[in-house]
Amino acid sequence: MQFLFAFLLISSALSQEPPGTAPTAAEILAENINGQTVHEFRGYYKREHSLIKPYTGSGVEIPHWNIVGSTFITSNQIRLTGDDQSKAGGLWNTQPVWSRDWELQVSFKVTGSTGDLFGDGMAIWYTSEPNQLGPVFGGKDYFRGLAVFLDTYSNHNGPHQHGHPFISAMVSDGSLHYDHDKDGTHTQLGGENTGCTAKFRNKDHDTQLLIRYVGDTLSIFTDIENKGVWNLCMSVNNVQLPTGYFFGVSAATGDLSDGHDVVSVKMFEQEFAHVERIGEADRRNVVPHAQFTASPRDHSDDARPSSLGWHHIIVILFSLAVALQAEVSSSRIFKERVRTQDQNNESSSKDDGVVGSMDSLVALARVQKDQAETFRLWSSQFQVFKNNVMRFMDETTASRTLQTCICAKHPDEMAEHSQCKCNRWVISLQASFERDDFQKLFRKAVQCISEEEFQKIPEMRHREDALLSLFSRLLYRYAAQKFTGEPWKNIKFERTEKGKPYLVSPADTKFGLNTSHQGDYVAFASSCSSHVGVDIMRLDTQRNNKTADEYINSMAKSASPEELRMMRSQPTEAMKMTMFYRYWCLKEAILKATGVGITNTLNSLDFRVNLQDRYRPGSFVTSTTVLEDGKLLDQWVFEETFVDGKHSAAVCKEKKLPRECVFRQDPEAKIFFSKITFDSLLEHAEIINVLPNDAADVFKEFMEKPRKLF
Repeated sequence: MQFLFAFLLISSALSQEPPGTAPTAAEILAENINGQTVHEFRGYYKREHSLIKPYTGSGVEIPHWNIVGSTFITSNQIRLTGDDQSKAGGLWNTQPVWSRDWELQVSFKVTGSTGDLFGDGMAIWYTSEPNQLGPVFGGKDYFRGLAVFLDTYSNHNGPHQHGHPFISAMVSDGSLHYDHDKDGTHTQLGGENTGCTAKFRNKDHDTQLLIRYVGDTLSIFTDIENKGVWNLCMSVNNVQLPTGYFFGVSAATGDLSDGHDVVSVKMFEQEFAHVERIGEADRRNVVPHAQFTASPRDHSDDARPSSLGWHHIIVILFSLAVALQAEVSSSRIFKERVRTQDQNNESSSKDDGVVGSMDSLVALARVQKDQAETFRLWSSQFQVFKNNVMRFMDETTASRTLQTCICAKHPDEMAEHSQCKCNRWVISLQASFERDDFQKLFRKAVQCISEEEFQKIPEMRHREDALLSLFSRLLYRYAAQKFTGEPWKNIKFERTEKGKPYLVSPADTKFGLNTSHQGDYVAFASSCSSHVGVDIMRLDTQRNNKTADEYINSMAKSASPEELRMMRSQPTEAMKMTMFYRYWCLKEAILKATGVGITNTLNSLDFRVNLQDRYRPGSFVTSTTVLEDGKLLDQWVFEETFVDGKHSAAVCKEKKLPRECVFRQDPEAKIFFSKITFDSLLEHAEIINVLPNDAADVFKEFMEKPRKLF
């Protein structure tokens, strides 16, 4: 069994943990806090970074704190999300933290269903970009700084060594992606075994979390059972964090939900003697970094009866079979040789004992040689089998992976590919309105579109609609200039009879553009073919005070029987409304891709969604299909995702794209919507329609328009 022994030896060697090191002074201090009372505070209380009851000052705002998303204030807690589907909220400190060392104590509650299905969780942040909603528990992905995750729902089907809810941390310099499908295990601070299971849901008391960053050591403590003492959850040294970042707390729900509440936040500045290295005296310039994070682990999208993927099980079982067969074959050869040799030895005289012994050694050597040859043959056969299995797996996986466009003039020119023409962008109205230079940008923007394009802007009744229309026209020009390299003034659009814009100058372009606007965003999508459609929907269960069933009934003539059944069968009002908006978004997207526009035959389009897919903020769904009069329309591909917790989007594009589009088969490559700003939209714009008084009168009329109330 030499093969099995070597296999186990190698496996054991690969699974060894890195050698331990002597504890640092900061780690010793952290260990001393373990078991200490939660009522004992260390350092200096920093009021500007803290939050206690009563929360509001003389008005309705919280001093030094901003609320975003679904967050609202009550007398007893700050509710980040209610126990509703597809919500995201945040609470952000407005003051940068200049303390080198600190402790942050957060009191919180998570409540919801008593069953096994709930989600998604919370995050506590120390980051350079506050006040941003995003797909990571309500916060921004690719963040810069520290995040502590309180993850209540397990998405990862791989070899977890822990249950949920689970507390872990992540340090990022802005280049790391948090993957919900892997529960962040591939970027987990301290390695895969660092963190702790914490059953903090549905407690009848406030639960406590202490985050301590002292001496470049990050330690996290909990008091989940209200025992009044800290329990060490994790501690990792060699963590580099700059000063000048912001504290925040966020939470998100998806198809599953919980109520996420913050009760209090208390921050204490700590004193610790540092020996600063060269260049680190000014901590503002330190790049967030951690010496040790987890290595990537396998991920499976199947059910979870085993921690191993099915293909790994096949390979391992076959390996064992090979080893067993090799051992049996060699043993059979050995026994046959020995039996033959014994027969020969019986015919020899006692005086030939030495010769018999030598013959036995020769026979044994031959057996070992035959055994090695047998093993070599079986190993060769196993390698052929393994290669075939892996080739089959690769082909199967490639057929399921998302095709992401890398545009090139020719497949051989991959190294010199031109600007990719598959893009997803959004621009926010609210963020644009709040800019100090909004008037300057607006007055330039209305002069950077043609006279024909401008005519629609003053006709809009509400201020938001006028700006949405302006952004839509700018996005078309921005993309056309970016893709073709033509001067802004040379770009010209016309519209089809159904009102869909198309590019006429420069001519012979091989890409399609489309926009949609609702709520706070204008969404843009482009593709390598002329047929692409996008639609964005603002998810609002309270709009016009209608119930979900009333909305569904109003759509009855536009929905197929299966779609109506799916919407009405959802268990909650929020889930019914989300499904309502989802179907409407998909129907709009395909109609815009085909250039047909709204028709009276929408019920002939029957969308089939997979309820096993996670359709919530942070998700990216491509499995949806559509039938027309019972026939599958397999020429279309749909992308469904969320811009934030309140806005969902759908893109419809052609499955078969021109030869100019080269694809990368990469299951991780997903074209999410990127946010662009008002000033970047005008970066290469030129004034092509000079307005009187530098558009001052246009801006005045714009500001006099009433605001739209949602």
